[in-house]
Amino acid sequence: MKTTPNVLHFDEAISWFRHRLESAGYLPDVEGMLKDLEKEAGAVAATAQLDLATAVYEGLDEAISKGTTFNDFRQRIIDVLNISWGAQAPNVETSPRLDAIFRTNVQRSYNAGRIEQYRQPDILATRPYWKFSAILDGRTSELCQACAGVIRPADDAWWETHQPPLHHRCRSTVIAMSKRAGEAVGVTEDPPEGEVPEGFGNVEREFRPKLSEYPRALAKEYKGPR
Repeated sequence: MKTTPNVLHFDEAISWFRHRLESAGYLPDVEGMLKDLEKEAGAVAATAQLDLATAVYEGLDEAISKGTTFNDFRQRIIDVLNISWGAQAPNVETSPRLDAIFRTNVQRSYNAGRIEQYRQPDILATRPYWKFSAILDGRTSELCQACAGVIRPADDAWWETHQPPLHHRCRSTVIAMSKRAGEAVGVTEDPPEGEVPEGFGNVEREFRPKLSEYPRALAKEYKGPR
């Protein structure tokens, strides 16, 4: 029996996100978000960092596994801040970093799940081409605009550096295509090689945070892959 992707429940996306934390010891830019919020709220107890990191992880996990929204995620963070920081809790309603953490990590997990599905032998045999699909509107980055519509074989080297997301808040994804459909539209002969920011472009490659951007004491405790 041939395997078909489950578009309603991304087991692979859920598994990838949870394994990412366990294997890399990494949570999305919580430390950077704390720095932003502390500008408004002043000093914060060390325990608040762990509480906030837990809220971020649980909120992302719920969004990926159950489809909850950014507003649900944001409310979870607000509740934790109100409990941990009390009267000093800042207003995170318009926090750009919080939005970036949510949208980037959910999209990264979904795309990782899709790539894992597309690489299953039965699916590769019937859908050997991949298409870079971008939402084209006023918010689309120049990088994604250039890549939009690119069709290349699934095993082409271009995908080693251009698997979306390509940047923070990236909304692009990959669509698997049959040989007939891919060749009918036309395989891209010279795909763009725009510079992809570090940490993006390959959801299969283990993420490594740039430790120089983190406090030295925390960086020493990082337990990710060496």
